[in-house]
Amino acid sequence: MTLAIIMAGGASARSSQDEIGKQTRQWLELQRSQAQASQREERPLPEASARIKRRVLDSFSHPIPERYIKRDFRE
Repeated sequence: MTLAIIMAGGASARSSQDEIGKQTRQWLELQRSQAQASQREERPLPEASARIKRRVLDSFSHPIPERYIKRDFRE
């Protein structure tokens, strides 16, 4: 009797896992197909955009180092 209950529980868990797997595959396919993608283009706020541009331009003011990895971990 106990074995039958354990086996039934295992089948139920397996069925539940199969259903979760099926739903996961459906969600992934929905994302991949972009069937419900928004038509609205997302852009950063003007203040954030200005800061991004400033950061990119500032990055050009530093010379490119010969090595990127410092062996002594100090400045």
